[in-house]
Amino acid sequence: MKYTGLVIGDIHWDAFDANTLYSELIYAFIQKIESMDNLHFIIINGDYFDRKLYMNTTSALLSIEFMDNLVSIIREKHPDTKIRILYGTESHDAGQLKIFESYVSSNSIDFKIIYTVTEEELFPKVNVLYIPEELVRNKNSHYDDYLLKENHYDFIFGHGAIQEAMTYLKDSNHDSTRLHSPVFSSAEFEFACKGYTIFSHYHINTEIGNKVMYTGSFSRWQHGEEEDKGYYEVTVDSKKKEYTRNFINNIKARKFITFYYGYNSSIFKDKDLLYKEFGHIDEIINEKLIEYIRLVINIPVDYEDAEFFIKYINQKYALNKNITVDITNGYVAKKQEESKEKIRDIYDKYGFIFDKSMKVEDKISEFIQVRYEKSITPQTIL
Repeated sequence: MKYTGLVIGDIHWDAFDANTLYSELIYAFIQKIESMDNLHFIIINGDYFDRKLYMNTTSALLSIEFMDNLVSIIREKHPDTKIRILYGTESHDAGQLKIFESYVSSNSIDFKIIYTVTEEELFPKVNVLYIPEELVRNKNSHYDDYLLKENHYDFIFGHGAIQEAMTYLKDSNHDSTRLHSPVFSSAEFEFACKGYTIFSHYHINTEIGNKVMYTGSFSRWQHGEEEDKGYYEVTVDSKKKEYTRNFINNIKARKFITFYYGYNSSIFKDKDLLYKEFGHIDEIINEKLIEYIRLVINIPVDYEDAEFFIKYINQKYALNKNITVDITNGYVAKKQEESKEKIRDIYDKYGFIFDKSMKVEDKISEFIQVRYEKSITPQTIL
């Protein structure tokens, strides 16, 4: 038997405009479900919410409406489809998945919320391991009963940190007196899983080898995530143990693009090229080809018109909320260092002013001596 599922994660209701997110979900996810002839399971892989929400906000209302819409379509078109939603990072999901408990107790849909590491025979001869994000003291003792089963699972779905993608995180296999989020390695999953391990938490769609991957966030709301956004469609043949995956791009995700201008950029060599370049950016904005632009500009130290350049750029985009300007290094760094040096010089000269042990008249006398090279005794000041 061949089973097909959709795996989506990091939806993050309230990270940005809720109506925009709702529209993207309907177009890229709900319409996909409606078009499918066969759909056997849906995994919502944690961080459904972005933060604790007040229930009368647009984000809260639409997050519930979307789930109602999803469940309604499943009941109507794919009544045997199973829905599993994993608990994500505490600061994001914040205990709010309980609002969907009514679906769990419903007889009309197979709906489960996963709060702790759990294994399930999702279908005959299809074994799944769920790893929601939990705080643990010892990673090995919490997960070894599952991850030491060689080739036991057809899928592992989870939310949390995998070291090969989030390289800045340290291994967490040790005992700890405090609870902490575990950091996994792809090797652990490759050992335990015959098919695919699909995680969420890291917002960039990343494939670690051929068997371990991050969905990335469904949508885009900040710079630094220019990669495609979306979710996975996966299949498993329970008899042949054959697996497929297909990343489905959310083409409605807003575009965030960064333009970099280094020290050797031509815009610093010719003002005509400068005006031409930023005229091109104006065209992109006016034609709505890219919604959000970040300009990262490194001004050369020896650039003669630096002050004009900074003023020109800042004034040009001051009222455009869709453009972020970061002017760094080079000229600016040099000026900042010069300013710091001036402050150090002033403190070296007049640091005595901050000496609480000196009397006021002594400070005044010393200041006049340093500043005007005139000698006036403290007694004269009094």
